[in-house]
Amino acid sequence: NSAANNTFLMLHGFPETATTWMWDVLPEFERQFGKDNFQLIAPDLHGINYTDPKSEDIQFYKLSNMVDELKTLVQQHYKLDKVWLVGHDFGANLGWYVYYLAPDMLNGYVALAVGPLKYVGAVEGTGADPVWTAAGDYRDAWLKNADFWAFAWLKNLTVTPLGVEGHIPERDAAWQHQESLKYQTRWYAAGAAPTKALLKAIEDSANRTMPPSGFIAGSRDPILPIKQRVCCDVSWFGDTYFQFADTTHWIQHEDPQAVVTFIKNLMNGGEMLQKLPDFCAAQPKNMTEHCQANLAVSPLPNHETIYQMCEKKCPDATRAVQDCLINNITASCVLDYCEKEGEYNMCINQHAECKYLQGTPLREYAHENLCALSKDDLKAVEAAASHHINPSSPTSQFLDRPPMRSDSPCAAMARTAPP
Repeated sequence: NSAANNTFLMLHGFPETATTWMWDVLPEFERQFGKDNFQLIAPDLHGINYTDPKSEDIQFYKLSNMVDELKTLVQQHYKLDKVWLVGHDFGANLGWYVYYLAPDMLNGYVALAVGPLKYVGAVEGTGADPVWTAAGDYRDAWLKNADFWAFAWLKNLTVTPLGVEGHIPERDAAWQHQESLKYQTRWYAAGAAPTKALLKAIEDSANRTMPPSGFIAGSRDPILPIKQRVCCDVSWFGDTYFQFADTTHWIQHEDPQAVVTFIKNLMNGGEMLQKLPDFCAAQPKNMTEHCQANLAVSPLPNHETIYQMCEKKCPDATRAVQDCLINNITASCVLDYCEKEGEYNMCINQHAECKYLQGTPLREYAHENLCALSKDDLKAVEAAASHHINPSSPTSQFLDRPPMRSDSPCAAMARTAPP
């Protein structure tokens, strides 16, 4: 209801689209707020689905470049002074940019899966936490080889990457439209490190009244494993309200009731919510037993990296993961890795020195996606990634598949979408 007092701007993450909010969260909003008592505004973000342009310029996909567009969308297009903001994954990253750079347009903010950027940058930027590093090395792989991974997914749409469940036809249609998944992976190539302007805004926020903010984390999130250190870093969270959901990374799909209830409680002043110091005070001591005081120094023997430690026992496996999946991915190297994957797994799983490389998201994505492709498919992926195929037509030669069905929901959206 566009006349409702409660308006929410919903920012999706990777590899989803604006429709991520339709399937599970929207019905829960209707149940808790009533159908006529709210408005959801859910844009597709840069590069994905029917957005235009789909730029080849990596700078176009930097989160800082989207903040002003969202302000224009809210204040000029919808003629709204303020909205409640909700973001998941990369959309939560973007949401923190909006929160600090444009707080005057917000009534409040709820981030799903991604905590305050000052905190995330402190943990991830150093590589000092081995569990966090192991869980996130896929981000390094996608930063360096964004197009290869995107074209591999487009070539193998039978997989369900990153644990996304349900609504597969709509998802696949969005990814295929002008190969938009290729452009969405460029969010990783552009990087999400806080800019100088953002860091200054975070610093200045200590001396101004900020909108209320909340953060919901999945207690079983394999991608951002915050449970093992959230109570180590209480000071980084400021006045943010905090809650664990019994979910993996996909909180809005797995427990939409918890998400909407949290939002509603934040809107009501947060009396039913906890801030992180209160949450941690009630936790057992083993929540902090692995905390390290100095995030700039690796806690591993001789301050090694997780790869240096594993290389002592499994040098071939360690080098293959780094060379073939992260640093310079090629079809021939992937083929070699996949042929020896069982041997590598056996070595990694046998040695304690390699415990951080056991079952990482990156290796699981490689197994489910890259190793499922044929030699010819991998060569086609490599060629497409190398030549940056022009996505000007709705169906490129690379995909080698018929256009979107005329009766699909996304095709109907395309026929009615504004230019």
